[in-house]
Amino acid sequence: FNSQTYYLSVPENQPVDTSVASITASDDDLSLAGMLSYSLSGADSSLFSVNGDGDISTSSMLDRESVSVYTITLLAIDLDPLNPRTAAAQLIISVNDTNDNDPFFDPPTYSQSVSEAAIPSTLVIQVTASDNDEGINA
Repeated sequence: FNSQTYYLSVPENQPVDTSVASITASDDDLSLAGMLSYSLSGADSSLFSVNGDGDISTSSMLDRESVSVYTITLLAIDLDPLNPRTAAAQLIISVNDTNDNDPFFDPPTYSQSVSEAAIPSTLVIQVTASDNDEGINA
């Protein structure tokens, strides 16, 4: 691999098989010992897949509000039948926010009385709304 750690990102709520990155390793050996296969390992590796060309994609829809960063390991294994060798790279995959949550009031219901003698511009009630998205999506 060209790096031991790769920082990647993918938007949340994208369909399965959304491309995340293409990462390859190289092996200077000849014949089978120079051919590579790729696999993923780690607790969350089942949420992603890698093909024989090093193309990494999602295997599940991802939700940033549930998990915002995944750390998995990409393995390159040569096909030497007698002494296969392995290289590893860490993938840190950030899930980027999309505007997928509605704002909500907390509490959901407000009630307040106003005196009929109240003058214009009298503060009657202050309400608070929130949104589970982040940044400009909140």
